[in-house]
Amino acid sequence: MKLGEVDLDRLSALHGREEIQHFQDTLTIHAREGWLTFDDHKVTLTADGRARADRLLPDYYLSLHRGSRYS
Repeated sequence: MKLGEVDLDRLSALHGREEIQHFQDTLTIHAREGWLTFDDHKVTLTADGRARADRLLPDYYLSLHRGSRYS
């Protein structure tokens, strides 16, 4: 995501489409804020999203890994 784009088809091939669905709510919130756009195949950060990519990433970590040690 730090590069500005995520290929969801590639992630689905590695982890399964149902794993990607876990992020649907977070993606929707971030899209509503104007930080990214997404469809069934790709997530793309906007300019505002790229500026805050490091702050957005922890929202996609498992709760176990959301501490400062992992950020």
